[in-house]
Amino acid sequence: NSTLNIRNGGLFNLQIDRSLEFDANAVAATAPHLSIQTGGEFRKSGTGPGGITQSDINWRMTNAGLVAVTAGTLRIDPLAGVTSVSTGTLRVSDGTTLNLNHTTGGIHRLGDGAMLSRAPASSTGVFAYTGTNLQATGSGTGATLANGAELDLTGKTLGGTGKFTNLGTLTFNDTGVMGSLTNGATGVLDISGAPTASQVDLGLTLVAGSMTRFEDGTQLNLGGTNPLTWQGGDIVDLGGGGVLSLTTNGGTFTV
Repeated sequence: NSTLNIRNGGLFNLQIDRSLEFDANAVAATAPHLSIQTGGEFRKSGTGPGGITQSDINWRMTNAGLVAVTAGTLRIDPLAGVTSVSTGTLRVSDGTTLNLNHTTGGIHRLGDGAMLSRAPASSTGVFAYTGTNLQATGSGTGATLANGAELDLTGKTLGGTGKFTNLGTLTFNDTGVMGSLTNGATGVLDISGAPTASQVDLGLTLVAGSMTRFEDGTQLNLGGTNPLTWQGGDIVDLGGGGVLSLTTNGGTFTV
């Protein structure tokens, strides 16, 4: 298999809307490999020509460095049978989109150290998830949505049994998280979608300084050995007089 290595200090700068593709009829084992090593950077910095509006990474990707989108749209879109893994940074800038898992084909795993960020934190860059195979798999530090970044998981499941920490704004509406979730010190967790419940399978931790906001009648089901760890933080009713029902394997907490 061919491999494109971006080593420490290296930069692959994609200045137009072109993709890293391979024959869709080939077996996954032959997929080319994009290896972004610590200190290396894959950057999408341009758009066009013509009617092309995005770039795709269909190859197997291991990102221990930086994937940065400074113009247009980049889609992490491994083909069926291909698994990509990020333990480095995924970053968007003003007016750009990074789709973390575009289709229903391959898998994109967010391992220990993966960071989803905006540059600057006040920018309008967007993280999208339109596929079905985005997973949080890190069991140590886990993956993190950085302060200022936003991720909308409406109608989506974040797979994997690893840890995910929210320091930005995370939106739940008919959402499933198969691992554990921490709403960190700067995190905002917005929960809506009543009467459809959202679910966190391996426990929710609310840290001092965090904010959990809910609409009237919202239900969140919590599982795991420690389904709810409340270390502080605000729980805010956006509807006025509403009820947030936290259903755990040890009972129901209503606030």
